[in-house]
Amino acid sequence: MTSLQPFAELRSPRPVVPHVSDRRPAVLLIAVLALFPPSLGSAEPSAYLAWRAAYGEPGASDTLTGRCDNRSADTLFLSFDPGEDVATFYGVTAMVSFHALPGDTLSQRWWWGGGPGNEFNVRVQAGPDSSFATLQPWSTTAMGGVRFERIGIHGNLKMVYVVPATNSSRLEKGKRYCFARLVIPHPPPNVPSCHRPICFELKSARLTKEIQGSDELEVALGPARFATMNSPEGNACAPYRGATRPPAWTPETRK
Repeated sequence: MTSLQPFAELRSPRPVVPHVSDRRPAVLLIAVLALFPPSLGSAEPSAYLAWRAAYGEPGASDTLTGRCDNRSADTLFLSFDPGEDVATFYGVTAMVSFHALPGDTLSQRWWWGGGPGNEFNVRVQAGPDSSFATLQPWSTTAMGGVRFERIGIHGNLKMVYVVPATNSSRLEKGKRYCFARLVIPHPPPNVPSCHRPICFELKSARLTKEIQGSDELEVALGPARFATMNSPEGNACAPYRGATRPPAWTPETRK
């Protein structure tokens, strides 16, 4: 069971000077634009993955060479930009996928919750926690759980984290919030395929804006949603960057 804990010179074109008879409309247009500037619109919601630190923070990287020494751990940070102002943020439902290279196999190292079980004690931490050293969306301890499934050369780690209705947070568009991190211990050297390339993808994320109802904000994909291990140039994710986005995962409701 997965244990849980509560980043040639360009010249301007010559200006066009309106004819004398056109100056009055031009001045009027400038005045109107000054009073009603064009709307820039909301930024698109985006997802981010990074090793060592949250995306955009010093030391963050989308590539990592893993170790098999049974001594320490690697940390993968999961973040999002909501793309719009959110008055009440209550939680997130997300899925992180692990992809082996086509034609390869998914090492037992990534069979979390299946096969031999979570023998290397992979942890999911949601926070808030000052050791994240970055902006977080939580105002109080986020509670939730995870579930793992394996399909061929792919693994999916699904998670849900929420806070009580009285502890919602306000999010701002254009800011990146780190909502969780995966702490992945180094396995012993004798684990099969420990040094094989692996692609990580923050495949889906939905932000809950209402406790009752279905007001959720789906975080869009983006190139920064990928990270790799044992693939210095990041090529392990090349086969998956153009893949069709699957339907967002929804936890089953028990009756």
